[in-house]
Amino acid sequence: MNSKNNLSLSKPVLIIVRLGNLMESLLLIIGGCAVVLFLAAVLIDVTARQLFRPIVWMQEFALLAYVWAIFTGAAIGIRRGTHFKIDIIVGHLKGLPHRIVEVFDHLVTLAFICVLTYYAAEYAGMSLHHFSQPSGICMVYFTSCMLVGGICMAYFCIEHFALLFSGTDIKSVCEQLKEAGK
Repeated sequence: MNSKNNLSLSKPVLIIVRLGNLMESLLLIIGGCAVVLFLAAVLIDVTARQLFRPIVWMQEFALLAYVWAIFTGAAIGIRRGTHFKIDIIVGHLKGLPHRIVEVFDHLVTLAFICVLTYYAAEYAGMSLHHFSQPSGICMVYFTSCMLVGGICMAYFCIEHFALLFSGTDIKSVCEQLKEAGK
């Protein structure tokens, strides 16, 4: 990919990338907090179980933090291009064959994300009126991470399409925006 000057990119593409940067920052905060809460919950749970009385809902809280960390991390992985792809094939291709494989990769990824997001929305809707037995936590807090992650993954996949067709990639544009102070 060539590294175009950010001024040569269309305004809509720059807006898409800036919004993507904002979303990624928010996901990093949410995911980071989820990991910290997960580790703290596991530590508290193990300590309480070994030294005191077990806290019944602590394992459930750890699971809640864990699934949020997974889906925020998956969305960030899509944005950074670290999701599953066969690098041994993609890495050796240049020019048009590389671009065709990239488009195919993003199409397959987007199709999977659309299916995931559709069923995540249904699942989140069904879980609105269901509560966990030990903690009383509404199950939508568990299931909504799939919906939020799916929406963010879809956005990042579309962002990759916009950049692919403008002849650049996310890393180049983000570096140029940093240098420009935007």
